[in-house]
Amino acid sequence: MVNAHGPSITALDAGRPRLVFVHGGCHGSWQWTHWQRWFADRGWSSLAVDWAHHDQEPGHRNTPEWLHRGLREVTGDVAAAVRAAGPAPILIGHSMGGFAALNHACSSGAWLTGLVLLTPVLPSGYGGEPVELEVDPDRPWGPPPPETARELFYSGTGDRLAAEYFRRLQPESPRAVWEATRWTLEVDTSALQVPTFVVGAERDLLTPAPRVRELAHGIGADYAELPGAGHGVTLDPGWQALAARIETWMAQQLSTENEEHGWSRTTLSG
Repeated sequence: MVNAHGPSITALDAGRPRLVFVHGGCHGSWQWTHWQRWFADRGWSSLAVDWAHHDQEPGHRNTPEWLHRGLREVTGDVAAAVRAAGPAPILIGHSMGGFAALNHACSSGAWLTGLVLLTPVLPSGYGGEPVELEVDPDRPWGPPPPETARELFYSGTGDRLAAEYFRRLQPESPRAVWEATRWTLEVDTSALQVPTFVVGAERDLLTPAPRVRELAHGIGADYAELPGAGHGVTLDPGWQALAARIETWMAQQLSTENEEHGWSRTTLSG
């Protein structure tokens, strides 16, 4: 499904849609291509959403609508993807996409089987010191220079992959960047009633692991911290081990549902 004025959704079908992937700032659904294939090989179907204006020509990124589009608006893109996924998907978000996924799960009332937050941007109640990135509210933010982008987004990759990822990065809405680096948005996490798995990274420069850990404890989520890892846990080496860990957690959440519907965990997990 593609809407020129809204999110673009890339679907990879291996049965009934089950996983919904939400990318982070300056990224797009391409961030999840290798994850979608990995999970499809194990019997999981998925959707990967591009936020509005993240799959379009550069001219669409300088409109007032886009410049002032914040993370709450991204939550609407997440809602569209969840609707497209069918009943009770598992929502997986990274960075800014993690915030939007959490906000959706807390505010929409839509039933999800599970929620996975990978180095997520934090609600205001959990944010610490601001991340001092320079943001001009009237100009697109980034992408930053190649070496800075590598340090922030895929610090563990080699030169070839780093160059490939940099070519795919796009500018981001300055409002979204400000919200994500100054922790300005509140979320009523007391409304969360979805099993949740939160992942932090020891060397994350954008969403510090101690703060991510506090969020996990505050919402009663399962938590894992990746030693030596930076913010870009979906792109850096070791992503397969992380995906396997997430699959194990998801299979546990699905066990009750599998019994109710007569599905086999062996079939779902590959």
